Amino acid sequence: MTLMTKLITILIFSFLVACNSSDKKNDSQSKANSQKIKEELIGVWKCDQSRSEPKNETEKITMTIFSDGRIVYDIEDNGVMQGFDLIYGVRGDTLLTSKLTDPTEIKSLIKFENINTLILEAYGNKSTFIRSGN
Repeated sequence: MTLMTKLITILIFSFLVACNSSDKKNDSQSKANSQKIKEELIGVWKCDQSRSEPKNETEKITMTIFSDGRIVYDIEDNGVMQGFDLIYGVRGDTLLTSKLTDPTEIKSLIKFENINTLILEAYGNKSTFIRSGN
């Protein structure tokens, strides 16, 4: 192996190690950010239909998010109650949910207007939730 070949090999190896180290740092930061968002999501949230799209003034939606990866999603529409048990995870600024009976994953973009106002966007719909004191 010539001296030039050795130098090129060392440079390429050094570049790959540096890139791998940077990727691990970014991945670690992303996991920490996901964990922070997950902690901020925990609690009881009530949908503010006046700020959601599409609007449905007859529905009352309550979403309870637990630290163990469960969501209880209750909808009351004209006095009829319907509940869903979901599981969730957070990847970056995305909430990943699925029903226990259906593994189809729904991805919702998470935005916090403030600590007590959560906006979820999925499939062109926007839902605004207000943290409940319950």
